[in-house]
Amino acid sequence: MPTVSFGIPDVRPRTGSRVERVRLDGSKIPALFARLVAAELTASVERSGAATLCVSFAEELREPLRALARTNGIPWCLVSLYIGDNCGSQNGAPEGAARGVIETLVEPAGIPRPNVHVPRSVGGDIGRAAEEYEASLPSTFDVLVLCAGADGRVAGLLPHSPALREGERRVTLLPGEVPERYTLTGRALAASRCTIVLATGLEKARAVADALEGAIDPARCPARLVRDAVWLMDHEAASLLTGSWPNDVGAEAPAERPNTHEPR
Repeated sequence: MPTVSFGIPDVRPRTGSRVERVRLDGSKIPALFARLVAAELTASVERSGAATLCVSFAEELREPLRALARTNGIPWCLVSLYIGDNCGSQNGAPEGAARGVIETLVEPAGIPRPNVHVPRSVGGDIGRAAEEYEASLPSTFDVLVLCAGADGRVAGLLPHSPALREGERRVTLLPGEVPERYTLTGRALAASRCTIVLATGLEKARAVADALEGAIDPARCPARLVRDAVWLMDHEAASLLTGSWPNDVGAEAPAERPNTHEPR
């Protein structure tokens, strides 16, 4: 398969450095996000003949996912797409987060429906659906896309959630949620070759600072579980960070495979 360029080499980090936090104008996030994900998926296909993408949907992902859907050169027929947290689908009809991913990425990009993996809740048994879904997951995701919440949540992992104590399973139900929901666990989040976290808006600033620079327990700020990921932030979300990182003026953003690594 020929190599496809997504225009990322012009924002390659300094030689020998590993840039993982990028602050830029919010309007530029969708395009950079799309280029990073596209380059990683294509590299995975070139390397192994297929790729896996997992998306934990949030509203701020709508435009980045639409930008990804418009990106040419991605071999979607060779990409398996998974939904990171959701209430499951009833009788095959997508709901919640799955519907958001389908509307903004699957349908616009023409991803084959057999490549889209969502738990199928039969008779309302989301527990069984989650177990079957977990069994279908790959050993690792090539790309995992997350959003940080204002309360420090990531995927469906809320602060102080019992799901944070799950050390064996990769998918678990969220107790007390109505309707019942499942989420990836910390173990699943760690099993990703490239993780990209989005954070936008001033309301995320405290959570971003706690996740990336604080010493707070992940039980209080679950986003600390992915502090080593690539973080794409607007100026408002990054406003409480004290360290240095690229900005939108002469930015040096992550390279084509920004934090690709062997899963822990």
